[in-house]
Amino acid sequence: MHLRTPCNFDCIKRACCRGIQVRVSRQNFFQNSRSVGRTDLLLFLSNNMHSQDMTQRTELHCSGKRVLLVDDEPHIRELCQILLENGDYLVDLVADGEEALNALSKERYELLITDHLMPKISGLELARQLRLNGNHIPAILISGDMPVHEPDLRYLFSAGSLLAKPFSISQFLGAVDETLRSPRLPA
Repeated sequence: MHLRTPCNFDCIKRACCRGIQVRVSRQNFFQNSRSVGRTDLLLFLSNNMHSQDMTQRTELHCSGKRVLLVDDEPHIRELCQILLENGDYLVDLVADGEEALNALSKERYELLITDHLMPKISGLELARQLRLNGNHIPAILISGDMPVHEPDLRYLFSAGSLLAKPFSISQFLGAVDETLRSPRLPA
């Protein structure tokens, strides 16, 4: 079910409890989560991972894998962090590509998840800089405005690692699992 109009927490809760796959657009999620308590909604979603989305998840258990999540929107970072930590990933959060480059120079990560349109350095430019410096970390690009006409997009991101917003919980977790299982991009 894709919620195209503003909805409230009870509507989302009823749908999740019935096992209905829920997609909430960024605008609807944030408009409504402010009125009902964003933390309540995030906690509800994380506590109900055993619903349809969780049963569709593959059996890849990634206990302890480190993920760097880059997004300029705090609400998206928080939601994705909850989903990943519920799957036993260790998650570090940064707000833009510049912070990501700094974090990647200090720590080793198994996966990079980055938004595309961000201040300072875009997700696409972040991936370009990493590849030019010899860092071939598996990466997922998430965006409401996917740069499909960029000639090097397929070189920078492997198949299955482009995720258009809005996305469902199962699409997000599926992209993480698939990207981690895919062979690394060539050096």
